[in-house]
Amino acid sequence: MPQNVPIRITAVSGSTVTLSDNGNSYVDPGDTVTWSVQPGVDVILTSISVDPGSTDLFSHDPAKVGSSNQLRGTISANAQMGCIENYTIHWDTSAGLSYSMDPKISIRVTS
Repeated sequence: MPQNVPIRITAVSGSTVTLSDNGNSYVDPGDTVTWSVQPGVDVILTSISVDPGSTDLFSHDPAKVGSSNQLRGTISANAQMGCIENYTIHWDTSAGLSYSMDPKISIRVTS
């Protein structure tokens, strides 16, 4: 049964954010992934993009959730076990600075 997999930005230091999944999430086909920011952290999420040459695991690419500071995407129901997507998360700060970071999402291998 598909689930929501939350990834929370818990801190920012210069051009680096701390992610609740330590930059490596494990998901199942059909899951929804939601990126959000812990209150008080100076990060404004702008977009998620698949890295060139990486497998695109999303059937619905991550996009803003209304006017919130969240991004949400849906993993393809046809994603193959063991596939990995390297992606880039883009964000701004309240000072108008723009940054990015390259975590990854892996399809869980079940026995």
